[in-house]
Amino acid sequence: INGEDLIEWLNRNNMFVIELDSEKKWFRFHHIFKDLLESQLRLQLSNELINSYYIKASNWFNSQNLVTEAIHCAQKARAYQTIADILCQRRTTELNSDNYRIGKWLEYVPFDIQKERPELLLIKAWVAFQNSRIDIIIEVLAVIDLNHSLENVSPAIIGEIEFFKGLLAYYSGNGELSSKYLESAIKNFGSQKNLMLGEIQLMYALSLVFNGEKDKAITLLKACVKASEYNDILYITRIYGGFTLVNIILGDLVNAKNALALMRKNTHSSKSVFSITWGDYLSGWVALNSYEINEAIGCFCGVIEKRFLTDMFVSMSAYLGLINSYALSNRFDEAKNAIAELRNFIKLREISEFEHVANSSQVRLDLIMGKQETLIPILSRTIKAYDPLEVLFWLDSQVLNCFTIHIKYGTIKDIEKSIVSLCEIRESIKAANFMCQELDVILHISAAFFKLRRSQEAQEYMSEALGMAEEQSWYRPFVEFQELLLPVLKERIDNKLNTPFITELFRLTDQLNR
Repeated sequence: INGEDLIEWLNRNNMFVIELDSEKKWFRFHHIFKDLLESQLRLQLSNELINSYYIKASNWFNSQNLVTEAIHCAQKARAYQTIADILCQRRTTELNSDNYRIGKWLEYVPFDIQKERPELLLIKAWVAFQNSRIDIIIEVLAVIDLNHSLENVSPAIIGEIEFFKGLLAYYSGNGELSSKYLESAIKNFGSQKNLMLGEIQLMYALSLVFNGEKDKAITLLKACVKASEYNDILYITRIYGGFTLVNIILGDLVNAKNALALMRKNTHSSKSVFSITWGDYLSGWVALNSYEINEAIGCFCGVIEKRFLTDMFVSMSAYLGLINSYALSNRFDEAKNAIAELRNFIKLREISEFEHVANSSQVRLDLIMGKQETLIPILSRTIKAYDPLEVLFWLDSQVLNCFTIHIKYGTIKDIEKSIVSLCEIRESIKAANFMCQELDVILHISAAFFKLRRSQEAQEYMSEALGMAEEQSWYRPFVEFQELLLPVLKERIDNKLNTPFITELFRLTDQLNR
């Protein structure tokens, strides 16, 4: 008997069959009748035979591209090797989607089986990458190194391993080693343009920027755009998103906006959560630094609405951007609520190691609100070593917050020490081409000199900062640190050094302070 005849017989005999679609292709039994049939099955047949049926069903579902159902049947049979086979077969397709359900499926496979196959271990690494869990990636690479020689592994798998090694080298501050791994990863990975390759190419571009090779990074991303056949929305999103991110890092908001416009144009019809959230996330940061606050708030809220559907880094960064946007528009209650939401998000995602991000945003809000009672105690703390990658990772920095407090409320000795440290930090940032951070540091140095009444040096640094910001309309740090910076700018006006940019800054701050 074929399937169609069986369904017809079941319907004719009122066997509790329920249609699932209008085309009469899919049906199910009523759940109570299904439970009755399953209980009879267990009474009449051995577990071994029942499990063989589950495995047959799993294989059929897999052949019909119904992967969730295939995994479910294999799990019922405790056929963990079957699940492992399905995951290895489906991993590329699943990892190049934007749902990452494969991470949940991997949890059904015992670790003893996972460690036998680098393909399975790399699934775990990609899911960890999505959730910014560098510690898990380190563990995965250690298990691969311990258990696999990689002699019989495909070049694409080697490329993935090199990607993660390059990623770790990057976040440990070794840009040269990172570029070496990532360049090799691109060669080994192959030519198929998908999200995974986009991640590798973006990371390679960031490593080049970190090495001071910004022109090479821009050339690489332009070549990726030119060579793309625009047939993979997630790849296009990653490349244009990478282009935008690199331009933000380089302090070039004009080209960042141009890259965003191209990204939106080429992904406008996509319903991909990844494409939508990355577009909103990057648009939010460009708008915030341009001081287009309402647009920034709208973009960040769009990301946060999907915070459990997209990667953790984007979600948390969107919270930071939203908090800062509310603070810079004097919507302090909403900023406080956003911090509370961020702390709850960290708790729900069970990522307590990122609690420092919420703490940093609270300090930043207190600075804008001028809450001396909470800020003064921080003066006694030792400022931790500065990591330039910290701001790239979160677009926020605990260290810069501490320097702001020392300059604003500290003694002359505190301010003098801050200048020395900030000048050292600036050199490392400048070498890495992180101009988005360098602008903030230069403005801190200018404000510190002005507090010490060393006006000439303050104005020299302010001239440099204005030269970086004016053409790009990079208003955000001037407004954020207005209490420290407006006196320096007022002196420029008194000395007949006013510019349209400075005039607009005073208009924005006057409007904000009304």
